[in-house]
Amino acid sequence: MDCSVSAAKPWASTASTFRVVAGPTTTTSAGKYLSDKVFLEVPQGITPGSGKAKLGIELTPRISAETQIGQQGQTRSSLT
Repeated sequence: MDCSVSAAKPWASTASTFRVVAGPTTTTSAGKYLSDKVFLEVPQGITPGSGKAKLGIELTPRISAETQIGQQGQTRSSLT
């Protein structure tokens, strides 16, 4: 089950979100648009050390970059 709450229009620079995904790996996350094209999200799972920070950047209307770092120092980056 995915329950999402948005405090403002998702494309607005002041938008904030809170999300809970229930299931075998329940997570909660909070996020905020830092600008029109930059979104910061901080998800946390139920297991210790499962927290991370994700930063998404819309480079063009068709290309986005995402990078994340976990509590244990693991990193991941992607370009879509």
